[in-house]
Amino acid sequence: MALASCAAIVGFLGESAELPEPTAPASELAEAEGPLLVAENHRRSEIPHLGEAAEEVALYIHRSYRVPIQDARQLTEWALEIGEAENMDPLLILAVAGSESSFDPAARSKAGAEGLMQVMTKVHEDKFEPFGGKTAAFDPYSNMRVGAQILRQLIARTGSVTKALKWYSGAANHSTDWGYSAKVLREHSRLLVAAGGESDDAVQLSRGKRTGPSYRHNAVVKRLEFDRWKKHEDKASSARVEAVSIKRGAKGEVRTAEGSLQSSEKNS
Repeated sequence: MALASCAAIVGFLGESAELPEPTAPASELAEAEGPLLVAENHRRSEIPHLGEAAEEVALYIHRSYRVPIQDARQLTEWALEIGEAENMDPLLILAVAGSESSFDPAARSKAGAEGLMQVMTKVHEDKFEPFGGKTAAFDPYSNMRVGAQILRQLIARTGSVTKALKWYSGAANHSTDWGYSAKVLREHSRLLVAAGGESDDAVQLSRGKRTGPSYRHNAVVKRLEFDRWKKHEDKASSARVEAVSIKRGAKGEVRTAEGSLQSSEKNS
């Protein structure tokens, strides 16, 4: 699709809207240190109940970004909910939020991008209306909803996740996105490692600025849909069931051996 002018995306940003400038890198933004700022009109689970894969993802966010564990679990739960609604891999949503703001809901770039996913509120103000207006940009749930909606529309418009991320960063009219899409996809690869039950390994990858095995340099990622997450979730659940079965089987063998021993002692 041609990127010659802003007119190429009329109907998505609006007739008079201009493309947002690239947002500030996450390293320039403060990390979240306290409880998330959640709008009163949206529920917050007291204790989010997560499956095996999601819990490992939350642990990775908690340790890599210094987000309180309950907040990390809440963010993960919201990403699952929104990902299913938008037919998007929730790890992509979390990868964007981590790359954009380091999960700081109060983050604001010099260009005016706001909240967890650094949405250009002045461009997308109408999308925040269902959540109470533009101030909802700093509510993490609302920001995640709007950010994911924008990203889904860009994926549909550009035909790939890689190009959608380029546009999301504000680089639609540029020949490069200055490494933004690669940065998000590298973080997605680490989140995948965590979802596979290896949050410790994922944290070490993050600290060493290394990628997970799924990352391919310069590869164009076409789709990252919710079914991808479901496969990881189902795999983690199956692994958990298998581990429990093995553990119970081992205990059963010990009991059998003890029982046989006791029986032999009685007969002697």
